[in-house]
Amino acid sequence: MLLLLQACVTSLPDNSPYVDGPRILAVAAEPAEAEEGAEVTLTALYADADGPLLDGALDWSFCSALHPLAELGPVDPSCLDANSDTLAPIGEGLSVTGTIPGDACSRFGPNPPPSEDGTTTGRPTDPDATGGFYQPAVVFDGDQPTLGPVRVRCGLANVTQETYVAWNSRYRSNTAPAPTITGPESATPGEPVELTVEWPDCDEGCGGAETYVVWDEPSETLLTRREALSVAWFTTGGTLDLARNGRDGDDTATSVTNSWTAQEAGEATIFAVLRDERGGVGFTWITLDAEAP
Repeated sequence: MLLLLQACVTSLPDNSPYVDGPRILAVAAEPAEAEEGAEVTLTALYADADGPLLDGALDWSFCSALHPLAELGPVDPSCLDANSDTLAPIGEGLSVTGTIPGDACSRFGPNPPPSEDGTTTGRPTDPDATGGFYQPAVVFDGDQPTLGPVRVRCGLANVTQETYVAWNSRYRSNTAPAPTITGPESATPGEPVELTVEWPDCDEGCGGAETYVVWDEPSETLLTRREALSVAWFTTGGTLDLARNGRDGDDTATSVTNSWTAQEAGEATIFAVLRDERGGVGFTWITLDAEAP
């Protein structure tokens, strides 16, 4: 869901690592996974060519529109219209707190969806590869929408009571990754420097690559997997060797590196957005001062 964003919408992750104007680089939810009716805080990483912005007239909403299963894209197109009556306002600013709708698991999860205007109820939503379901959230910067899906703990459908109890006792709701970034204190134009993004070495309920339980329908068994992590890189100046990298679930390393090269003297901010495959997002940045030799 996080990757299948329509081309006309600001995508997360974004394909361009260069920040030359006001732009939302990421949306993080805390907690990273919660039940229907729980409060969640949504925070935007908002930046321009001078670095992170500490203020912004961003407008947030949850979307209630059911997405037709036959259509491409992660959400119903009405979710991307700031004037749509399918949007339930949350608030304004860089960070807002709202309540996950009480029918999220019916509209976007494994429960039977509600009837719309007397029409026949459709079938429930299929989970993603990690067993997850997502309540669409959208933030508007002016008329430009950016999606920030919130993972909702909805449980399992079409399994035995024994299986459900076993899953519920073993499954731990997702925790957002907690990255740190390190690099040199300064740089020289034209000379690449190495930057490192790290995350905790941990297992459950932490800011690293967590293990989690997922129902595997083909084998009808509960499987334990380890999250893959990916890093999207952005910069206000200079050039990056990679726009994104990461570690798959079988890789136990807790860091990735990238090279950044200043093109001229002056300050630049490099951002790193760390995502886990269960929809968790964390971000960090570093500012480097390139000095002429």
